[in-house]
Amino acid sequence: MKTKEKSLETLAVLNIFFLIGFLYFEKKNILRVDIIFTVVCLMFPTLLKLIHLIWTRIFSLLGEINSKILLGLIYFIFLVPISTLQKVFTRKKNKIAEDNYISREHIFCAKDFETMG
Repeated sequence: MKTKEKSLETLAVLNIFFLIGFLYFEKKNILRVDIIFTVVCLMFPTLLKLIHLIWTRIFSLLGEINSKILLGLIYFIFLVPISTLQKVFTRKKNKIAEDNYISREHIFCAKDFETMG
């Protein structure tokens, strides 16, 4: 039952698209195509399920692509300028003075490896 309800929702959305096209272009043929399309889909539920499957796959793919585009735009519009401004306006510190490592001039021999365990 769930796929039948989802298929009918898809049909309703496609009907809305046809009606918006009719109102925008003011062509009666669009309304005729909408009525014929709706009647045929209601008469043949397998066709409606196929249209629903194609509809969901197309918009799943668009969702994948759209999310990547939006994340890329957010990155380049917000994060790159903020990072650039931070690099320009922060004071550079002397990294050698803040080094936490201790330099050792030590030559390793076999005895060093025996005492490691």
